[in-house]
Amino acid sequence: MRFLGDNSAAEGYLELLDSASMGYCTLSRKGEILEVSSYLLKILNRESQDLIGKQFAGLVSVETKHTFQDFLERIFAGQSKELCEVSLIVSGAEPNFVRLNGLISKTGENCQILLLDCYSCVHSKKFIQESEEKYRQVFKAEKDAIFLIERESGAMMDVNEAATLLYGYSIEELLKLKHIDLSFEPQATLKAAKELPERIPLRYHKKKNGMVFPVDISASVFILKGREVILCAMRDITDRKASDQKLAELAVKLNEVLSTRDKFFSILAHDLRGPLGAFHNLSTILAEEISVMSIEKIREFAVSMSKSSTTLFEMLENLLEWSRIQRKLTKFEPDQIALGSNVAQFIQVLSESARAKNINVINEVPADLEVFADIRMLESIIRNLVSNAVKFTRLGGHVNISAHSTIDDSVVTSVTDTGIGINQKLLGQLFQLDSNIGRLGTEGEASSGLGLILCKEFVEMHGGKIWVDSEVGKGSTVHFELPPKRK
Repeated sequence: MRFLGDNSAAEGYLELLDSASMGYCTLSRKGEILEVSSYLLKILNRESQDLIGKQFAGLVSVETKHTFQDFLERIFAGQSKELCEVSLIVSGAEPNFVRLNGLISKTGENCQILLLDCYSCVHSKKFIQESEEKYRQVFKAEKDAIFLIERESGAMMDVNEAATLLYGYSIEELLKLKHIDLSFEPQATLKAAKELPERIPLRYHKKKNGMVFPVDISASVFILKGREVILCAMRDITDRKASDQKLAELAVKLNEVLSTRDKFFSILAHDLRGPLGAFHNLSTILAEEISVMSIEKIREFAVSMSKSSTTLFEMLENLLEWSRIQRKLTKFEPDQIALGSNVAQFIQVLSESARAKNINVINEVPADLEVFADIRMLESIIRNLVSNAVKFTRLGGHVNISAHSTIDDSVVTSVTDTGIGINQKLLGQLFQLDSNIGRLGTEGEASSGLGLILCKEFVEMHGGKIWVDSEVGKGSTVHFELPPKRK
């Protein structure tokens, strides 16, 4: 006898043997007792520690010892089931006549012995009836679909009611089928029934209505009336499979996010290195040579250092704001606000950088136009877009800020410049975290592209959208649309 799958099947079968007044033990080739069932201990009136490692022949009466030795030799000489009847020595009682049923194990290193108390044969019918009733109760109560399948032919020998619910057939219909009739992969099923590995891989079965579904299968083999029988438990794992698939998809997305984040930080570090390096070099020269430098030269260095520090401050401020968004720490508090007057205030802080390049920043937003927005986020959007426009506009150019309402009361705001424009390849990479779109402005100003990403995050938090129109050499227009307040 051999058991496949987890040990619970074997333990359950041993309990069944005990309830049917049948003893069980495993013997080595030398006849040593390796394991013994509780019922056999009861027959012999002994404890397990008295028997494990001892010769089974020592329990056999002198009159039948030769019969037992011959029985053991025949078991290990072939693969067939062997029978014999012997008298066992019972501690503190009369010898007990028993019937032994033996079969060599698959490894050939030991054998399994079933022992039937001949006294119990008189009551066997009653025991069998009781055991069958217990079996039926467990069989019926089990929520998994249970099948008893003849291994050689694949014919169904018994099924429980859960199987009818799972597959949609009646018990009578199932008993007319073979195991491959329920399988969507018949060749894989035949192979599994032949080899019966300890763990059966995921399989797909089909219901009576043709629906295909994944099943988890637990199986073990035992001998019934001289035939190998497969005990199978089937469980529909459609929901679990869907959950596993969702987890796998989430894992892929997570890896993509982490990869994008790492690339983004690499790009950002490179962009920060430029202005930070310039500031470091200028401050080092200034510290070492200020005593011999002219006032004009010192002023020139100070202006360059101011530009570098301003660029660094803008990048770090955007990075801090972006990190707060990612950690869900940014409060979203929209309100109805006057767009024109607020735009005028937002761009006031950019007047110095625009004046340095002789760029005219024109606010054309209607004074009476209102927008439903978070004022702090709106300020960040306007300032980033205007700052970018100034960076990429040549000396003497101009930047226009305009806005209008749409038919559905959304507000579209546009920032237009007469700058160098954006080529189609770079245009397709805007707003992407893992794209290196950083480039120098017309006067060497550094840019990381983080400002545009931040603008997109803020616009989308409003439920709006942002897009760019551009032509190389003629300038660019960045539009963003914010929806009205929901009623």
